Amino acid sequence: MMMHSPPNPMILTIIDGDEVWLERREWEVWMDDGRIPGPALVQTSGGWIPAHQFDVFRRTEREEAKTPPPPTPNVLKIIFPKKGVSATEAILLVNILVFGFLVIQWGQRYESSLYALLAGWWYEVHDRNFFWWWWPPTVMHVSPQHLFGNAVSILFGAGAIEVLMGARWVFILYPILGFGSSFLSYLGHDGAPLSVGASGVAFGFWGVLISFLIRHRSKFTDRQRWKAKRVYVGMIAIMVLPALLNADYFGHVGGFVMGLLVGGLLPLHSRFSRSAVSDETVTPSISEPAQ
Repeated sequence: MMMHSPPNPMILTIIDGDEVWLERREWEVWMDDGRIPGPALVQTSGGWIPAHQFDVFRRTEREEAKTPPPPTPNVLKIIFPKKGVSATEAILLVNILVFGFLVIQWGQRYESSLYALLAGWWYEVHDRNFFWWWWPPTVMHVSPQHLFGNAVSILFGAGAIEVLMGARWVFILYPILGFGSSFLSYLGHDGAPLSVGASGVAFGFWGVLISFLIRHRSKFTDRQRWKAKRVYVGMIAIMVLPALLNADYFGHVGGFVMGLLVGGLLPLHSRFSRSAVSDETVTPSISEPAQ
């Protein structure tokens, strides 16, 4: 039995007596995720059709029988383990400990001493090509407020990377993104001091996530991809883009661009190796109920 697609882009489905209106794409995601039971009725141009008669419903049953869905990673346990220290916690601790040590060391002279140190490093880079001085400032901060803001950004960015890629990539990416941030910041300023803070690295983490998710989008379920488009892309646009050009925007852009460049090269963690079949393999359609 074949039927025509409904003219209305919104699809009415009756689930356990409740009417649910869904966009076509969202309806397919619900079917793929098993949130629409077989007896549910779907309104089409040809009348009411039970959900189990659609090919997408049968395909979901076959895939689940063939490949059980992977267990959902416990994000909090990965980022905040009961035993040991996660990579995200480790880099946060480094930033906090460095700030605390320098405050104790310099006391009331903290800001002036920090400026003098960064200015000296700028001349070391400029006059003697000692480029390694670009890295220490990425774990240093001007004030507690500066540290707190960057720590929150790092928590979300590094935490997501640790979940999706693994702890080692947090440690590997931090100096790479710090280099990109410090390099462009150095080029964008005519004189001393060097830029200070982990904000460039934080923006780099977001850049990594964007290109990483674009590359690996086919390895996630329909629901995860739909959620990423509707929720995460908007959240990144709201949180990242307005702040990208604030303060040391050269450093922010440098870290972000470096993240975009390297993110697409990174592998997905093995905990996601049994993700669902991608849309490129089979494309479900409401217009194809089973015979």
